[in-house]
Formats: sequence, structure tokens, C-alpha cells
Amino acid sequence: MKRPAVVARRRKNMVVTKETENIERYCTVEESLIQSFKEVKLMEAGLLPKKSWAQFEKEMRELAERVKNGEE
Repeated sequence: MKRPAVVARRRKNMVVTKETENIERYCTVEESLIQSFKEVKLMEAGLLPKKSWAQFEKEMRELAERVKNGEE
């Protein structure tokens, strides 16, 4: 896979590329964190199934493939 061209701007733990610099988030970082905390609480309460790392990785690979194919 070809690596994206890196723009001169670099931030801590983040590299901005030409392909990603104009992509808007579907929600703010704050909203994302709040949703994640809610999901963790549901998992701890047993209302949402916990995922193993292997399950998570499989889902992310499937999502990446769908995005690559233009399905999402």
C-alpha cells in the first residue's frame, strides 16, 4: 500500500496528510469521549457485550475494507 504524502505540519501523536487534512469529524472529540464512557459503563453493567482485541481488530479491518470499496 502506498504511503500518503505527509504535510509539513506535525502535531503530537498525529500526522496530518494531504488526504486527511480537510476531512470533518462526524462529532467532536468531547462527544466521542462521552459516548465511549457511556459504552464502558454499559459493558461494566453487563448490558453491552465486551469485545476481545481480536474481535475489535476484525471489525476494524472489515470497516476499512468497506470504506475502501466505497460502501460506507
